[in-house]
Amino acid sequence: MSPSDTNCSIAIIGGGCSGLLAAVHLFNNGFRGRVTVIEPRKRLGAGLAYSTTFIQHLLNVPAGKMSAFPKRPAHFLDWLRDNHWPDAKLDSLAPRKLYGEYLQEVLKHVDLFFPNEREAKKIARTENLSQAVSFLAGLSKVVIVKCGSRSSICRAGDQQWTLAPPKVEMVDDVGAGDTFDAGFVHQYLRGSNLEDCLAFANLAAAYSVTQSGGTEAFRNHSLLFSFLRQQWMAMGRGSFPG
Repeated sequence: MSPSDTNCSIAIIGGGCSGLLAAVHLFNNGFRGRVTVIEPRKRLGAGLAYSTTFIQHLLNVPAGKMSAFPKRPAHFLDWLRDNHWPDAKLDSLAPRKLYGEYLQEVLKHVDLFFPNEREAKKIARTENLSQAVSFLAGLSKVVIVKCGSRSSICRAGDQQWTLAPPKVEMVDDVGAGDTFDAGFVHQYLRGSNLEDCLAFANLAAAYSVTQSGGTEAFRNHSLLFSFLRQQWMAMGRGSFPG
């Protein structure tokens, strides 16, 4: 497996501090496949250790040794000083609650974040999808929310794109989410703009559901590229990116 292998999927069991940092460092080191973090809590990163609401619960490791990034040892201390504790020192024991907030900031170092609609709402703790997208946009550089047969959403800063997938006869939706992610990443690595990445992801996922199983539809490359090219041109998006 190479870091840039978009056909590889990794599952991380547990979305506490270690699980979140494992995902972040995978992407920071060039991994471009799908990473699924399995976590029952609504907030990634905090886990049991850092989800406390009591400010009296302190870390047992000094702030100067709690950075999420080994090559930036003062990262947590700088964040702590800038946001909550201007006089914090290398040996200060910060509240666990604040470290949980810090871990949310770490998500900003992820280039692409691919929750589905349900996951987005759970992480943001709201049933309003628009509010969830706005919340997640503050945690990651680019957020892409999958909504099944309805329009998918891509948000980067203040810019947002919403595109509906083509209507197809659905046979089996197993693997459609993974295919969507792969389609988006494929165009992203080719330097396409985010709207084109979203459009291509929609097409890839739509074609995936036309056959049973997660990969069956992709065995015939001729039919695949014919579908993608035809749908791309029908959307009036210009030259087919391939």
